[in-house]
Amino acid sequence: MLVYGAASFNSGRLNGVATRIGYGLGDPSYSIYLIQFFTLPVIARAIHVAFEGQTPNLIFFVGFVGTLLIGYLCHRYLERPLQRLAYGTLQTATRPSSATP
Repeated sequence: MLVYGAASFNSGRLNGVATRIGYGLGDPSYSIYLIQFFTLPVIARAIHVAFEGQTPNLIFFVGFVGTLLIGYLCHRYLERPLQRLAYGTLQTATRPSSATP
């Protein structure tokens, strides 16, 4: 199944929404990975308390979607602006001065 999926992706058969979602989650994937350690326990505890019992399917679904959403938002509004700031700072620091001796 993995080989078929990879072959389909490379042949252009998976055009449309699935491809856009895959590309859209590619850049923030590291943020999603890092944020899961904080969001999953909080979401699981909140659902467990709110519904007073074990609801593993709901915890999985809301935890999965919540982690994706929070990770994407962290990437979009925290990581990318900080990268632009650092890149701009590095560019001005490495530019030669305009004053000539």
